[in-house]
Amino acid sequence: MRGHDPGKRDFDKSAKDWERNQSRVRMTAALADAVIARLTLSRDLVAMDYGAGTGLVTLRLQPLVGRIVAADTSPGMLAVLEQKIAQAGLEKIAVRLWNAETDPLPGERYDVIVSTMTFHHLKEIPRVLRRFHDLLTPGGQIAVADLDTEAGDFHADPAGVWHFGFDRAELQRQFDEAGFSRVRTETAYRLERPGTGGELKEFSLFLLTAVK
Repeated sequence: MRGHDPGKRDFDKSAKDWERNQSRVRMTAALADAVIARLTLSRDLVAMDYGAGTGLVTLRLQPLVGRIVAADTSPGMLAVLEQKIAQAGLEKIAVRLWNAETDPLPGERYDVIVSTMTFHHLKEIPRVLRRFHDLLTPGGQIAVADLDTEAGDFHADPAGVWHFGFDRAELQRQFDEAGFSRVRTETAYRLERPGTGGELKEFSLFLLTAVK
């Protein structure tokens, strides 16, 4: 975890060009596939995708569940997703501007919560995990994909980055303390990209799943 406030990243400015980064799109698709392979999904379930952004994961999940809420803190990102929903005539996706760290909990409960590449932007992970635990129905499933511990080279601009990846054992301990069970982790994706010094580096991304 960073030792000081990293400031806030303006995702609204990035929204329209977010999917022009093909490496990001491929990574997100691979993470979505890993989530789908690991979770038990059916069309009688209600899901939330937290940190949904432009909906790359949400759109992959929506045919497999009864309904999905795409939640994010960026109006700009959600506006892009809303355009996609309107153009495709999708009716099973609800868009919600919501901050899991600070905003009141939604009134509804979810059978599935998914979050990909968002946890490193959250300051207080234990608090968020307790809130997600409260939001899940009994037996509900959660899937979180993010970076393994790295040296701070993944993001060229560290604004908004509270964690340079996560130690899997420590994160599992936090899930245990939040009340989750059957916590397991696996490597979901590997990629190479230039680090902050320009040299090519490999990064690994994990998928953690658990149940309430």
